[in-house]
Parts: sequence; structure tokens; C-alpha cells
Amino acid sequence: MKKLMFLFLIAVLFSSCRKPTAFAEIYGVVTDYETNEKIESANVVISPTNASKTTKADGYFEFNELDPQQYTITVYRAGYKTEYETVIVYENDRKEKNIKLIKNN
Repeated sequence: MKKLMFLFLIAVLFSSCRKPTAFAEIYGVVTDYETNEKIESANVVISPTNASKTTKADGYFEFNELDPQQYTITVYRAGYKTEYETVIVYENDRKEKNIKLIKNN
């Protein structure tokens, strides 16, 4: 019984020593380059995770629980040129990245 209790205490000690997972977030607003109007239905994709969001009327997007690393944000919508932005996020970082899209000619 003492041996079992000892093993249980060791397991509790090791589990409490684990570093908590620290996540990052990227958020922003997609707007028209010339008019500054918010763009609805823009597709926002981040790589390397390939997670995607579609903006609503307020142009807002947000990605949560990201691992700290470098991401490439790709934003596209019909009638606009595709925009690429690079963002580096760190542990517990909340990074704002607003994107302006240029209309196609």
C-alpha cells in the first residue's frame, strides 16, 4: 500500500511540473484600400495550419489557440487582389493584423 501511495505522489508531482500550454491569437479587420470600407465575405486563411475564416459585415476575423510561430495570412475575395501578410506570434501573444485589399482593374 505504501508503494502504491508513493507512486501516486510521484505521478502527481510530475503532472504538476508540466508547463501549461501557451497559445497565441491573430485578429484584425479586412478593409478596402481606397474607401476604407469593411469587406464582408473575405476569406482569411493562415498557414501552416490552413485554418480559415470568412469575414462578416464588420470585416473582422480572429484565430485563437495558435501555437507560437510564424504564420502567413492569405486574404482573398472576388473583385479584389489576393493579399499576403506574415505575422510572428509568441506565447500568450494577441497580435492585431489589419488587411487592406486592392480592387482588381
